Amino acid sequence: MSRKSSKREASKKLLSYQTLEPRKLLAGDVVISEFVASNLGSFLDTYEESPDWIELHNRGDAAVDLQGYHLTDDPADPSGWTFNAS
Repeated sequence: MSRKSSKREASKKLLSYQTLEPRKLLAGDVVISEFVASNLGSFLDTYEESPDWIELHNRGDAAVDLQGYHLTDDPADPSGWTFNAS
């Protein structure tokens, strides 16, 4: 075995693969268009509070039902905030 092929074999042994969690394709094309993660008064809601917020934009032509999808800022809690029925 040549030196080059033994290096290739050694590098193959170091590689590992992990599968991703199941994904669903949406009919539309939803993107995060804006967000504020630490709202320090830049936007006040109807209760005169300044919550964090996110804006989603559907760039596609088809309506998208996000019910059951989740947003999170904590990898340990992937379902931190769930979209409700509209």
